[in-house]
Amino acid sequence: MLKHVELIEGVVFMASPTRFTLHGEQQGHILGWFAGFAARHPETRYAGPVTVILDDRNELEPDAILLLKSEFGGQTRISAEDYIVGAPELVVEIAASSASIDLGAKMTAYARNDVREYIVWQTFDAVITWFALRDG
Repeated sequence: MLKHVELIEGVVFMASPTRFTLHGEQQGHILGWFAGFAARHPETRYAGPVTVILDDRNELEPDAILLLKSEFGGQTRISAEDYIVGAPELVVEIAASSASIDLGAKMTAYARNDVREYIVWQTFDAVITWFALRDG
């Protein structure tokens, strides 16, 4: 069985298996929201989950991303290997058991690499927090 791993601030993390009612449904809702948004905004693209290479110490796999196409000022590019390189404009993490990582090391990495907006949906606590990067 393949394992889901991420490089976060130079440390390899292996994620817990994802559950339907604490992760899968929420991810479906976010991707549905992004699909509707992208249908009305052709300057955007969305995906989830997909590998995002932020820098030498961070190769993450967020639950959903929304980005501007590069010709519209987006911060990302698609590598020759078909990975996202650079900071998506919006990143979403669904956090059940991973809330401490998503609100700690991941949030630090996203902010340092200029992810403009970051949403963490903490399913155990039924809390959605939306962060926006302002002035760095």
